[in-house]
Amino acid sequence: NASDWDADLKSKFKSNLRNRERRIEKLGRLRFEVVTEIDMLQKELDVFYQLECASWKGNEKSAIIQKPLVKSFYDNLVLGGAGNALIAVLYLDDQPIAAQLLRVVGGRMFLVKVSYNPEFGKYSPGQLIMRRTVQYAIETGISEVDFLGEEAAWKSDWNSIPDQNLAMRQFSPDIRGTYGYFARYGIREAAKRIPGARRIVSAVRNSRRAS
Repeated sequence: NASDWDADLKSKFKSNLRNRERRIEKLGRLRFEVVTEIDMLQKELDVFYQLECASWKGNEKSAIIQKPLVKSFYDNLVLGGAGNALIAVLYLDDQPIAAQLLRVVGGRMFLVKVSYNPEFGKYSPGQLIMRRTVQYAIETGISEVDFLGEEAAWKSDWNSIPDQNLAMRQFSPDIRGTYGYFARYGIREAAKRIPGARRIVSAVRNSRRAS
């Protein structure tokens, strides 16, 4: 229930969260907001994009806002009218320091994307907002929070037994999609059909390990 929702979390993890929260609150007041109204989602989606671009992804030109097709996908995911999208934002006074793209389907909350301001990285803003999101989920009757994606150390802090998710990649039926598929899988699949290719790869790997 809402009063003892964190009883199964490790004591050290909870202590670290409390310490970081106390430290960051010396800089200002923390404020957590969850937006569901369609007329407000666009504003908070822009906040999310800017936070993500401020991270290493912005330096590597891999942030959502730097890729028009990817941005179009997430715009449609959040604003497309399905009515199940949420955006959570953690503010320090009036400055956003972390944000999450979320969806709620069938009583389950799915964590689609997370972003945070790297200037506040030492305070673990991603974990501070996650604590509030879990509390929000419990208070609104959501039965489960699914972190999605691959296993990660920060996720195991919340659940030591990860869920099994199916990963699916889709490629558009045009020249860019074909190129993307070939670049990721084509060479690998072609190599499997070359006699002795697997033995060669295995031998190279073993020689590297030995050296």
